[in-house]
Amino acid sequence: MGRLVFVNGVMDAGKTNALLTRAHGMEEKGYSILTVKSDKDLSTKGKMIKSRAGFEREADIVIGDMTNLCSAVLEIAEDSMIDHVLCEEGQFYTPRQIEQAFELAVEHDIDVTVYGLRSDFQSKAFPASIRLFELAHSIETLDAPCSCKQENAAFNARKVDGQFVFEGEQVAVDNEASVTYESLCPTCYQRERQAAASRLFESTYDSEASVEASTRSLVEARI
Repeated sequence: MGRLVFVNGVMDAGKTNALLTRAHGMEEKGYSILTVKSDKDLSTKGKMIKSRAGFEREADIVIGDMTNLCSAVLEIAEDSMIDHVLCEEGQFYTPRQIEQAFELAVEHDIDVTVYGLRSDFQSKAFPASIRLFELAHSIETLDAPCSCKQENAAFNARKVDGQFVFEGEQVAVDNEASVTYESLCPTCYQRERQAAASRLFESTYDSEASVEASTRSLVEARI
């Protein structure tokens, strides 16, 4: 029987680099593998699987939300024996696709390793990641340092135009529309979240004060 493995970690933990290294190593030893990626970042990366370290390879399969992952793999497996499927950015998959990955493992004896994030920039778990925690035969976590050098990073914080934000859509691809991410430890994450809340309060207060001043001026002008 095959196994479904979930390798999770924050950004900068080296998940994609680990996938590419494993793919290369397995092929060197004669394994037949397939690499899979989501179409969520096609606009920035195309069909390539790219690591922050600069390594890359073209994905064998690119899936959208409506793609049946099991069928896509088995269609290729009809022509050649597939030993292992390596999936990048698993948080972008649908829960149903994670179930299809599980099906590949337990019904078709094909090992599947999914690399991805546990949670988003608001510290909320991705639906696919929840399903992976529920179904995976084993779970591995890759560590990453925080810039404070005091703790390991545990959260993915989003920046827009260089400033931390904690509101917005769950999915926003890195380097698209001035969006970047930084991995933070719990202490730094909480500090930045509180700072963002203070900025929002000050902005709201300034806006209300401006409206109040404008209204007062209109009233005085009429008098």
